[in-house]
Amino acid sequence: MVYTLYRMKTLTISVASKSAQVQPSGLCFPPSPQMFEWIALLAYSTKMQINEGWVTLEQVQGLPHWSTMSRHHAGTNVTRYLLWLKRRNLSLVETETATRGRYRMRIERSDIDIDVAVEKLASCLGVVHHGGDEPALGELLSFMTRHFSAVALLNRWRLAAEPGTQNPWPKSATGIWMELAGNEASHPALRLLAYIYLMAVLDERGQYASGRGLIEEAQQLAAGGVPKFLLARLYFSCALLVYRRGGAEAEHEEHRLLKQARDAALGIEDRFLLGVYASRKGLGHEKVGNWQEALQQFSSALWSYTLIESYEKVQDSCYNIGRVLQSKDSKQARRWLKLAVFLAERMKVGTSRIMTEIILSKIALEGSDHDRYMYWLEEAEEHSRLSRSPIDKAWCHFLRAMDCARRGTPAEADLIRELSEARRLYVRPDYNWLKLDKYFARKFGPVWEKVLRKSPSI
Repeated sequence: MVYTLYRMKTLTISVASKSAQVQPSGLCFPPSPQMFEWIALLAYSTKMQINEGWVTLEQVQGLPHWSTMSRHHAGTNVTRYLLWLKRRNLSLVETETATRGRYRMRIERSDIDIDVAVEKLASCLGVVHHGGDEPALGELLSFMTRHFSAVALLNRWRLAAEPGTQNPWPKSATGIWMELAGNEASHPALRLLAYIYLMAVLDERGQYASGRGLIEEAQQLAAGGVPKFLLARLYFSCALLVYRRGGAEAEHEEHRLLKQARDAALGIEDRFLLGVYASRKGLGHEKVGNWQEALQQFSSALWSYTLIESYEKVQDSCYNIGRVLQSKDSKQARRWLKLAVFLAERMKVGTSRIMTEIILSKIALEGSDHDRYMYWLEEAEEHSRLSRSPIDKAWCHFLRAMDCARRGTPAEADLIRELSEARRLYVRPDYNWLKLDKYFARKFGPVWEKVLRKSPSI
């Protein structure tokens, strides 16, 4: 690749060979691949009107010749290049902070000429170009018509088909996305999007082990020219299913998938991915008891999602915050959870509404507010009937068991019945049911031994 600066105004970028090694030359710039990539990225961002032309230091670190540099090393290099330009009176680059970014070209967009296809330049720089990944317009229309029907069903908890339904495809979110994902004639990016949504449904229904086959099928599409954005989402979805499933190899596999997600996201300044990554970090901190750090990560995710008006993820973030706070500050937890319910009702978004209602009911029961406890429990039970999720139903029985336990010995038979029904629902080969067994044992003490004698095990 060659770039040349003319009249200190127009930047021309061209490809001189197919080699990945970038060799800049021209009237003004030194033969430095790193500097060329930096200038080329600034020019590309200005030309394509990405984020008003601004480029962060993290995006610079994602460039091929910068990928092994630490943040300090990259910031030092950029500072050197800025000084080099200044000594030659070339006011090409505007910056907020030299060593930490952000940076953009002072040249107007109309004065920048790129004499190769911009997708080729983007590919050389290792950044996502949104102009070559899209399916044809007709294919998009066909896919989106069905995809958004599935989204609407998902938001009404129609996750699986009614029992005995002859043709499940129009009746459930799972059926529609299974059909879309399995259509080998479709663009791979469209199929991959369907797979990602299918994984979300599996997570909601607690079918974590069932995701193994889906993950393998979806990863086969990764070589089909799909956008890096979708690849990052795929690996995040896979990592979450592995995390939920648990098991001896889960931690190693999860870290590998998260690394793939992060690698796929390099060079993408995308608030959605930043939010997803912060949420995943929050789950990791919560798992080891670092609840302050978890709250900080969930708060960061909430801010990212708010900025891009991703109300579904905003709702999930409110739920995560409320869930972490429930044992620390029930009053604040209730406010966050009620905000999550508000978003679910008014915006028709989010898949964590049932668990939000379950936690609100639990907080009310622990606060001896029986009327509010029953209101939220009945809401959760109604929505769990719609979702047909055995995990949601099990938690509803758990709440009724807690109520029985508070009434003491006279209600012991009801307590055992509710716990036995909950255990019947969650003891399944594809669920990490031993974790719930330990949790219930801590909550219900000696009564749990009677439940174990009555309930099935695998």
